[in-house]
Order: sequence, then C-alpha cells, then structure tokens
Amino acid sequence: MKLISYFSKFFLLICLTISTLPANADTQSATKADLKQQSGLITVNINEANAELLAKSLKGIGLSKAKAIVAYRESYGPFHSINELASVKGIGKATIKKNEKLLLLE
Repeated sequence: MKLISYFSKFFLLICLTISTLPANADTQSATKADLKQQSGLITVNINEANAELLAKSLKGIGLSKAKAIVAYRESYGPFHSINELASVKGIGKATIKKNEKLLLLE
C-alpha cells in the first residue's frame, strides 16, 4: 500500500511539473527578447514588441492602440524617442507619462 501511495505522489508531481512548462518554447523566448527587467519593473521594447505584448504590458493601451503602434512603426520606421508615440492616433502625453518607465527603444 505504501508503494502505491509513493507512486501516486510521484505521478502527481510529474503531472504538475509538466503542466507548468510553457506550451510553446518559441513564443516564450520571443517574449523574453522583447521584455527586460530593470529595477523590479518589466520594460517593453516598443521597436520590437508585437501588438499583443504591447497591449499586455502597457497601461492604458488596448489591442487596437497596440496595433496602431505597430502599424506606425512599420510605416515610419523605429521610434527614436518615447515622445514620438504621441504621433500614434489615440495615444497622448498622459498615456506616455504613465508608461515612461516601462518603455524601451532598444
């Protein structure tokens, strides 16, 4: 009986370990490339991150505004200044101010 209990606990531990692994290793590494941790804050590179990551990472930025950031970047090239985000429709100075410590250009 002890042996069955041991194996059932071992099996449960294996199942829990497997369930916490990332579903797609490529997506996980791409996310890590776009995010950096500085002083306890997780920052995001606005010149490389995709719309989904921007929407999840930035305050006051939903998916439609994040898509507008990506579209602007694709049309005009990389951002040279964080304040250049104000050129994207729907993003104002207040939104930039809320996110200034989270934004990276490189």
